[in-house]
Amino acid sequence: IGLTLDNALCLPWQTRCTIAGGKDPIDRLSTWEQLHKCQALLGVREEVLLAPLHPGCAPRVDPAANASKDLVSKGGVLLICGQPGMGKDELSEYVTQVCHDSHGMVPVFGSGRARPGQELNPIRELCLSSLEGLRHTELLPTDPSQALKKMVDPAYHSLIPLLEFDLQVGEAE
Repeated sequence: IGLTLDNALCLPWQTRCTIAGGKDPIDRLSTWEQLHKCQALLGVREEVLLAPLHPGCAPRVDPAANASKDLVSKGGVLLICGQPGMGKDELSEYVTQVCHDSHGMVPVFGSGRARPGQELNPIRELCLSSLEGLRHTELLPTDPSQALKKMVDPAYHSLIPLLEFDLQVGEAE
């Protein structure tokens, strides 16, 4: 995931949902509860209605999604997970596009799995992608290890060599 020279979001795959330039209108579904929760967290929607507890009862408001907009105002992590075919990719595209367009957030790497022997690759890629995104706004050393040392608490500096930035991705054992 990255940005083009004109600051447009660029995904490294064929996008699916319409907000990201795809043809699937899944991001416009009025009945997709997970989309509504993400919209509430991102400040796009005021409240999220959940299915009624019992047939014939009124829908209920999801207090977790409405508690605050801290994800946008204070920062944090949004973990999207679930069974295959449940729209995780489309929801990720939607969230990434809204965060970029509406809140000026810098997109970063995401991963679904790591290969055996390369368990740290997703973390390494997340760090590298984050550093590249931050280079748009901050002066950072070109060496990723030095850049991370500048950004993280010194208590974590001893963990940086574990990421093996001196090796190409895929060479780590």
